[in-house]
Amino acid sequence: MASSKGKNNLILVEGHTFSVQGGNPSTYYCSRKTKTGCKARVGLRDEVIVSYEPLHNHPPPRIHMASDGSVYRI
Repeated sequence: MASSKGKNNLILVEGHTFSVQGGNPSTYYCSRKTKTGCKARVGLRDEVIVSYEPLHNHPPPRIHMASDGSVYRI
């Protein structure tokens, strides 16, 4: 999924969005990490979740997917 900034490295897990932040391309951090200090993260290997730390300190964003495949955060 592409982010609102046009980046194609977002994944959606249990209603929360995650992105690569830093040097390890197999670890995705909560997209709200910088704004909220959220410590949730997901580890991927071959596009399969191998670890998940659901330590969110905020509710999930409201997300809508349009019929053309575009994703919007409400």
